[in-house]
Amino acid sequence: MEVAVVKLKRNRSMRGSLCLLLWAVFISWAFMTRSEGIPVCATVEDNPEFNPQQKDFLYLVKVLEEGHPNIHKNFPNDEFKKETQRVLQQLRHRVDEEDFLLILQQFCAHAADGHTEVFLSKILSALERFPFHVRFLKDGAYWDAVDLSMDARFIGARLLMVDGRPMEEVQRVIGSLASCENDVCRHEKLAEYLTCPRILRFMGVIADPISAKVRVLTRDGKEETLVVFAKEAKTIQWRAVEFQAHPVTRERKDWFWYRVLPEKHLCYMQFNKFMDRQSWSGIVRALGLEKHANQQEMNALPDFREFLQVMIEEMMNKNVRTWAIDLRHNGGGSSLLGYQIMYFLDSLPETFNDFQETLKVSSVFQHRYPDWFAELEKRSMEQYGRKFPVPCFYQRGEFRKERIDVIDRRTTRKGFFQNIENPKSPNYISRLNRRFQGRIILLIGPSTFSSASLFATLMRDNNFAMLIGQPISQKPSSCGERLIFDLPESKISASVSCKIFYRPDASKDKDATLNPDVEIWPSFDDLVQGRDPVFEYALRVAEEN
Repeated sequence: MEVAVVKLKRNRSMRGSLCLLLWAVFISWAFMTRSEGIPVCATVEDNPEFNPQQKDFLYLVKVLEEGHPNIHKNFPNDEFKKETQRVLQQLRHRVDEEDFLLILQQFCAHAADGHTEVFLSKILSALERFPFHVRFLKDGAYWDAVDLSMDARFIGARLLMVDGRPMEEVQRVIGSLASCENDVCRHEKLAEYLTCPRILRFMGVIADPISAKVRVLTRDGKEETLVVFAKEAKTIQWRAVEFQAHPVTRERKDWFWYRVLPEKHLCYMQFNKFMDRQSWSGIVRALGLEKHANQQEMNALPDFREFLQVMIEEMMNKNVRTWAIDLRHNGGGSSLLGYQIMYFLDSLPETFNDFQETLKVSSVFQHRYPDWFAELEKRSMEQYGRKFPVPCFYQRGEFRKERIDVIDRRTTRKGFFQNIENPKSPNYISRLNRRFQGRIILLIGPSTFSSASLFATLMRDNNFAMLIGQPISQKPSSCGERLIFDLPESKISASVSCKIFYRPDASKDKDATLNPDVEIWPSFDDLVQGRDPVFEYALRVAEEN
């Protein structure tokens, strides 16, 4: 039996209107005081000669310093100040909007944080594009689609050089523009950047604004050099290999769906987004947007708890012993859905290790999450009889002036599931017919991000699941929880992290990625033929189980 729940395009109107409201959140506060030379964080009033771009940049500097929980970990204070001075000098003469976006993003990229960035959608959706599509595999960057004006033999070609620069150098140069915590993430960004002439020229990779000389290795093993010209995106006619769809694991637009394979005693669940009715409602409440939401469309969204009940009932009835959860297309959402999966497992011990969080409470946070901020103020009054100072850190139920690293990661089953077992909680699971007693396999890859990566790390660090696939694009102990804001002059949108997440296994805090237990990469031919070696390995594990 195959069950699908919610197609993304079904509620596009609701999501679109809410997203526009999220982007419209504005933040205002005073700028920092003067310092020597060009004022690094001077107020606009003190420096009336600052042009609008300099004002926007100083605003960004202030947001990063006040809103980010540990901005100077990867962007040391001396370097931060030096780079601030350099950018202010660079912006003394106004640059065009696209270069301004890239200058701001270069600055944010020093933080090495996947949630702290300037959104480059305007550039990445530009009219002029190079007419090829890039996909990174283990051994490099491949063209998996090209324009009809290019010969079909270039489909599946591996990039070797761009304008005389080897790809290793190109990746290093362009990768410095990406807000990333590891090379896996940089490859994901590079796949977009390599098709954008504006980015390549800004970063000094190509000299001509409309063409690039590239050297490739074709699928038949021949090296060839060609000049590729940019085209208007709407005029590109794609010549692509028709990838065969895998009969089970083909990617779909549903948030989550499953299929039981009785002969394998396995249930395959494709989990594409950590989102459902309850989590979307929680986001709307946290942002104070209830009056803008279409309640009828909200009620039409699926409830993940009901989905799990139905799926696990069928799994138990059909003697399923292995549950394979595919997170390879999951960019995150609400971590609550991962906790609910764990609640349906029979083998969890009474104590285990959990992620620990440190929240930076700032004026940025207050503007973004007013209700959450008010709740924290209420707790502070109850605990201390006074409001907490802003900015401050909130760790394990305490308000602190200075941040400290969390060493103890232990939790109890009762504490971990308190919101799920509390009848007054909107996340309460009122009935639990059966729990799954078999083996869990998680399929992961570079696109496993945010809440999906947190769930995979939590399961792996506690040995609750076996991981198969490729390393993820996020550092498990890292920053997250976006605060989205607009720059006051240009209205450019950006985001900054406000939380630090500490992975359950403290001994692995410095690991740059979450590595699977079994690392398997598909080849280009696998993609063409519709083979999924990751899932095939999971099937072999299920047979052994």
